Formats: sequence, structure tokens, C-alpha cells
Amino acid sequence: MVLLSVLYFAVVCHASILEDVHAAAIGNNIVPTVVPDLDLTTRLSVSFVQPEWNFTLCGYPYSFPAKNTTLNDTGVSYVKNSDVRSYRDAGMQVPAYNWFMYQPAMTWTAVPDANYTLLMVDPLLIYGDNPLGPYVAHMAIVNIPGNDHLKGDVAAPFLGAGNSNATRPNKYTFLLYRQSAGVNATQATNLIGLRSNFDLTSFVSDLGLGSAVGINWMYSTADASAGKFAEELFGADVCDQCDGMCGDNTMCEDGVCKPNCSSDDACCLVDGGEGCDMGTRACVGLFDEMCKDVLWDQQCVKEAKLECGLVC
Repeated sequence: MVLLSVLYFAVVCHASILEDVHAAAIGNNIVPTVVPDLDLTTRLSVSFVQPEWNFTLCGYPYSFPAKNTTLNDTGVSYVKNSDVRSYRDAGMQVPAYNWFMYQPAMTWTAVPDANYTLLMVDPLLIYGDNPLGPYVAHMAIVNIPGNDHLKGDVAAPFLGAGNSNATRPNKYTFLLYRQSAGVNATQATNLIGLRSNFDLTSFVSDLGLGSAVGINWMYSTADASAGKFAEELFGADVCDQCDGMCGDNTMCEDGVCKPNCSSDDACCLVDGGEGCDMGTRACVGLFDEMCKDVLWDQQCVKEAKLECGLVC
């Protein structure tokens, strides 16, 4: 009798937690915007372990400390791109930057003898039309036996967050599907295509996956790793990316908006130098701290205008 009571309590508790996850997915507009609905049967746990990372971009050194992050499936996990990156230093190997060396720890309670498909998507459709399409596929693993994703067929290796916006988060979403049958890995790869313009609805329908049985998500914004991401992965020249994005009294130099003082007053208002009152200096200092790791800083300049009344 005691054993039955314990089991009953465990089942009820598990169902209650899944209800909380489902409610959070709705509250965060994951449902119905990213996926129309869920059929949750398990919690999907996602954890990142990131070592220290140092690099130079556009002549400036950047340093990110080691950090561990476990996503919150009943709330929101606010992260930076560097917190959830797939990059690992490949040392003397070529290429030295390997953007597909790491994937997070992803676990769930599997049904015996069941196979699963695990995705991570960037649902850009949340913010309207985007040249990269409604979704970008950041990971797709099919035919996962039980919960051992390392033994699945990789249709698209994990690619970490690459949001270039420092203030508007991309809502990267992990989705777990229980397969009713084996999935053709080549077909899955073809449906992924070049990752951008990914059609999640067709992918799920064509592979007969049904509704997701597990979910998790993270809200990621840009830091300097976004520039490194674009430079190393796509060969982009990122050191002039602030052209046309700086304020009236700043100029784009090495990818960063810097003071361009045409008068003592303008210089004061931009960099908090000599002649500025303490309030302006403090506000500019806060502005610098907030924006120092942001390569594309148009929004940061706008925020400084609002918060400090700056003209830059």
C-alpha cells in the first residue's frame, strides 16, 4: 500500500510539473507561435558547460569566463550567445575555429524501446518577416535510441546561438519528438537544407513526428561572440558593421561607435570627459559598461539617448 501511494504521488507530481512546463510555453508565446501545441510526456533538460574563451576581434581583445548554464523550462533563461556556443578551440588543427565541436547535455525520460528526434530551432517568425526565413535549424538528430542523443543520426550538428541583436532576444527552442517509426536520415538532412528558411511544419509532417513530447527554450542576445561567429563561420568582414548605425557625434571605427567630437560640448556628451558633470560621467560609464561587448550597437546608442539624454 505504501509503495502504491509513493508511485501515485510520483505520477501526480510529474503530471503537475509537465502542466507547469506547458503553461510556461504558452506564457512565453512558444505555443502557439513556434509550435501549434504540445503533447508533453517528459521534461527535456538542457545544460551548457562553457570553458573560458579569449579572442581578438577588430583589434580588440575579448574575454569570457567559464560558465555553466541549465535552461529553465518553467520560466525564461536569459543568456548571451557565448553562454550557449557550440565553438571549441581546435588548437593546432585546421580550421583552428571549429563551430561544431560541442553540444549541450540534453536528457529526458525515454519510453522503453522508443526512438526520438531532437531539434533546436531559431523561430525568427516571432518578429515578422526575415530574410533567413521563419525558422533557422540549429540542430537536428533523428533515430535517437532512448535518451542517448550521441547514438542518433545527425542531420544537422548543433550550432550555437548567433543572434546579432544585443537587446532583442532570439527565442531558441529545443523540441523533442517521439518517433512512431524509423526516420530516413538522408531525408531529414535534405529537409534541413542550408539551415535557413527551415520549414518546421513540413519537417514534422513529412517525417510523421506528431506533436513535441518535450520542450525547452532560451532567450539569447548578442555579445562580441556574434561578430566572431560571423567572421569565422561565414567569412564576413565584420569590422565595418556599424557604418551608418552610430549617433550624431560618434563615428564607426573598427566595428565600434566611438566619439567623434566636433566641439567640447559634443565630446562631453559622448564620452563623459572633462567639463561633464558627475551625473553625465556616471551615465556614460554605465553606457560603456552595457555596450562594451556589443559589436552592432545602434540600439545601445538609442538606449543611451533615452537614459542619459545624450545627443550621441
